[in-house]
Amino acid sequence: MTATAATLRLWLAEGSTGPFPFLPVVRELQRTGKHCADVALLDALAEVRTAVRAEQVADGDRMLRRFLDVALDKHDDRHRYPSYTALSLFDLPSGADAGPAQRRADRLVVGLVGDVLRFETAALAGRGAMLPRMRPGPDLVAKRCRHGLRVLSPALNRLGVARADLDAPRAVREAARVWVAGRRPVGPDPLRLSMLPVDTIHDEHLFIRVLQTFEVSFALTAVRLHATVAALDADDPGAAARHLDTAATTFGETAPLFALLATMRVEAFRTFRTFTDGASAIQSDGYKTMESLCRPPDPARLASAAYDAVPEVRARVAAGVRTIDEAVDDLRRRGGTVYQVHAAQERFARAWTRWRHTHHRLAARMLGDVRGTGYTVGVPYLASVVDIPVFRGLPG
Repeated sequence: MTATAATLRLWLAEGSTGPFPFLPVVRELQRTGKHCADVALLDALAEVRTAVRAEQVADGDRMLRRFLDVALDKHDDRHRYPSYTALSLFDLPSGADAGPAQRRADRLVVGLVGDVLRFETAALAGRGAMLPRMRPGPDLVAKRCRHGLRVLSPALNRLGVARADLDAPRAVREAARVWVAGRRPVGPDPLRLSMLPVDTIHDEHLFIRVLQTFEVSFALTAVRLHATVAALDADDPGAAARHLDTAATTFGETAPLFALLATMRVEAFRTFRTFTDGASAIQSDGYKTMESLCRPPDPARLASAAYDAVPEVRARVAAGVRTIDEAVDDLRRRGGTVYQVHAAQERFARAWTRWRHTHHRLAARMLGDVRGTGYTVGVPYLASVVDIPVFRGLPG
């Protein structure tokens, strides 16, 4: 039995009244990777979860419940994309007010990408023992830092950190400051809890953080798309167009994430992805939520594996979620002008389609002919969906 497993047994024996030892558990899972985690540790975590579900834990910690579900996905044989990316641990952008959602998204992007820079520079300097296998050299770390700074700059500027001389060490400090300032005053740090790789390959840290950052952008875009529908229903096509243009900008700001992800070494990626079977971005609720807010999915797509993988989104579509296409049609029938909305739809559709093509090209380089990890056919699936029209009657 590991020391961490013994600590958990003691915590349970003492009535689970003290603070849960999050960080020792995280460090142990990072030491081995979730796929090769110590059985005694996993069994102890499963006992903790049983106690939590039975409400034997004094504070009924919601974060603890979510953390345990993420940590035990391999143990439970339910490893999927949401648990791999630990999305439930983050307070993703949501709500009807796009302003607070933008600020929340910016803080999350700064925290996640700042952590990439911190991890890369620390490993290069020989600090830290996490994910020690296949570490990159100085030139590759420098390239990652350049791309990471490009991702950080727009978010930092909106948060009031506008410094032309920002370099990697200063960006790490600023990112940490922004993250701490935006955190809730109590409870464990979700940034520290959300790095639970399946293996011990260095590049998996980069992979997970980039996926998490993309999900932040999807959540923010969904808020903007909801706001677009609301503006159209309120007979305000100008506001609707502005929301769509801002959503297109969000897609544009994710472009350096692809450049950052492209620094991941193919041999490293193919090594750790051996243990990610069952988890695939086809299971991204955020991505399908965006898609289903633009127009109703075609019946064949709604009945395909794409929506089988996101049952909650499919249920919302079946219940009749309001789409931008429908709101535009209704505005036109009321006699409203829609030309500026159509122009914004075209700009947004072009931005999203560029994103899809970039994603497809990168996946083709990384995966080759290997099938996808979510039981899809991998790259051929992506090729089949890159040009699905975003809106009816507009370019894809």
